[in-house]
Amino acid sequence: MVRGYRVKYEARAGLRPAWRCPLADRSKPLPSDVWRHQAVQWERVGPPLRPSAPDTRCLERIVQAWVAEQGVPSVLVLGVTPEMAKLSWPEGTDLLAVDRSAEMIQKVWPGYPGPGEGTLLADWMEMSLPADSRDLVIGDGCFNVLSHPEQHQTLMRVAHETLRPSGRLAFRAFVRPEAPEQPADVYRAVMNGEIGNFHAFKLRLLMAVQPSSEAGVVTGDVWKSWLADGPRPEDLASRLGWPLAQITTIEAYRDQDTVLCFPTLAELRGVAEERFEELGCEVPPYELGERCPTLVLAPRET
Repeated sequence: MVRGYRVKYEARAGLRPAWRCPLADRSKPLPSDVWRHQAVQWERVGPPLRPSAPDTRCLERIVQAWVAEQGVPSVLVLGVTPEMAKLSWPEGTDLLAVDRSAEMIQKVWPGYPGPGEGTLLADWMEMSLPADSRDLVIGDGCFNVLSHPEQHQTLMRVAHETLRPSGRLAFRAFVRPEAPEQPADVYRAVMNGEIGNFHAFKLRLLMAVQPSSEAGVVTGDVWKSWLADGPRPEDLASRLGWPLAQITTIEAYRDQDTVLCFPTLAELRGVAEERFEELGCEVPPYELGERCPTLVLAPRET
């Protein structure tokens, strides 16, 4: 499902973005990678699809607890969510962010410790990092870009192999409710003013369109549902006062075959328990917080 790059590449050597997202021209088909569009429009994406203060404070506590006990960490970041680079890392932290999208690395990652530094262009399944080489593995939504259960199990194995025995795996996950919504429920809720922002709406719609955790959700199918049954962007902006620039971020899904996956929390725990012990699960206080928990896991002895 994940069409990752198969070559390792140091981003600091220089990435040349060669594409711009023509969202205004609907006559042209878009390249089949939603992450190119996300890279272009990242600053228009907001919580809960991006971490907010409660999420970063949670990670800060995890990092600080580990540093207080173990010292300066060696860190692997799954993805290039910029908030990960902006945590209060102690001086000397060895931080490496890995992502399969050159555009996301170029446009989204702020660099650590300096601009353009601390990245590797690679598929998470094929990073080939040394075993027992990292103290912390962290990410935001990293399991939602992989298939369930196979790729979830694989990433758990890779994280377990990469972590030292005293290490921690900490990540925020987007999990669907046990009783799934239907798209009509989400459209009804948004028109009734029951959803706080467009990003929360988009997350609910993604989960509602998904037929099952195993199948995942094709982002192009979300666009088709929105086009067929959703409100007009201008009407939604006028009715709720939401910025039109945020509403049009859904155009990144148009004609895309990128697949996302939203397991339940129980399903995610099920793939983790073989290799990890759960130390904590923090639910943030914002809208849909129950669908965006941060899990903290410790590797089991194998």
